[in-house]
Amino acid sequence: MLAALLALAGMPGAAQETMTWRYDRLVDQDPADTRMTLAFGAPHADAAVFRATCIIGAEEPFAEIRIRVGTAGYETGTPVAYALDIAPGFTMPGQGRVTGGGSGSGISGIVFSVGMTSPLWEALRNGREMQFALSADMAEILPLDGIGAMATAFRDDCAGIRTLGAAGTVWERLDDSGMTALLTAHDLVYENGDFQRFLPSGRTLYRAAETSWGYWRAEGGRYCSQWPPGDAWDCYDLHHDGGNAVRFTDDWGNVSTGVFAE
Repeated sequence: MLAALLALAGMPGAAQETMTWRYDRLVDQDPADTRMTLAFGAPHADAAVFRATCIIGAEEPFAEIRIRVGTAGYETGTPVAYALDIAPGFTMPGQGRVTGGGSGSGISGIVFSVGMTSPLWEALRNGREMQFALSADMAEILPLDGIGAMATAFRDDCAGIRTLGAAGTVWERLDDSGMTALLTAHDLVYENGDFQRFLPSGRTLYRAAETSWGYWRAEGGRYCSQWPPGDAWDCYDLHHDGGNAVRFTDDWGNVSTGVFAE
């Protein structure tokens, strides 16, 4: 039986520059149409290295976890005995299978299921790095930097998937056109009392203890802003509650909520 080893180690700098953790969810009043994924990889779905997908399940929700790893010489469906180790002192052995191996079609890797009450989610939240391999001398390594709050949110949302849409606010992630239409020429007041105005010209005014002028745009399905004298653009996922509130989520899972000023 094929053995898959998952442990902790370091990540090459180049991979860190192009890959990040993301938690994406689309909540629908019908739980069967709700989608949640926690992933590490490049922006394109087929470039993911790790992906946890929430499955509603016949009895209890669970996560289907796929990890990209070389499987040359193994057919899809080959049984996998794996051990997942996250320091300090967390080990989770289990059974999975090879997916996308052998014929070369699909994403090569391993797939297994994890319940939402598993201590894995807390271990991911508090871990530093994760290494996975089919053998100890063929290790792939990825960082856990930034996964923290996202791992907890994914666990809690997936556990409550059956009532998530009906229980309260449904936050819909907006695309470029949706963001532009919603924000242009409008003012937001944030939870801490700060104020922001989004001008049609692409300028934005932010008023806190002091007033700052910057730039904003919708690009690649994300809201982005730039604040001189810096020249870097910081980007966020933008969700709308269908009413008067919006929520910005950065790459580390930090959330800022604002309501439109009357």
